[in-house]
Amino acid sequence: MKYIIDIVDACNIHCMSCLRGRQAMRNTNERMEFSLFEKILLKAKQNGATSVELYNWTEPFLHPDIKKFVNEVKKYELPLFLSSNLSLRSIPQLIDTLHAGVDILYVSVSGFTNKVHQINHVGSDINVVKKPSDYRKRKI
Repeated sequence: MKYIIDIVDACNIHCMSCLRGRQAMRNTNERMEFSLFEKILLKAKQNGATSVELYNWTEPFLHPDIKKFVNEVKKYELPLFLSSNLSLRSIPQLIDTLHAGVDILYVSVSGFTNKVHQINHVGSDINVVKKPSDYRKRKI
């Protein structure tokens, strides 16, 4: 059984295909306390968890302690999946978080030009997303 857990209650863009993007779910910017996450993971493992996904309707890299959450999942030796729009101009914890044990990182895009990408990913800039050479400049 996979566990889908949002550790932050916000997203930085407004995708038209997303409940949060259409504001059916409002951003509160609340962040999950690590102690609650520990309890959820313990219960998940006891109930036969097969994987953990730290995304659903949010941008997980908005949580400043995301690496700590990834480390906790890996203590249980569970596969860990993340999905991100990678539209944040600065994601200082990206590389360390990935190296902490992210098994798969899905990158959500709607096209490879802003004209197409921004139809759905409102507020995103595809040039920020697709330039891995800029990661050093973005301090990640």
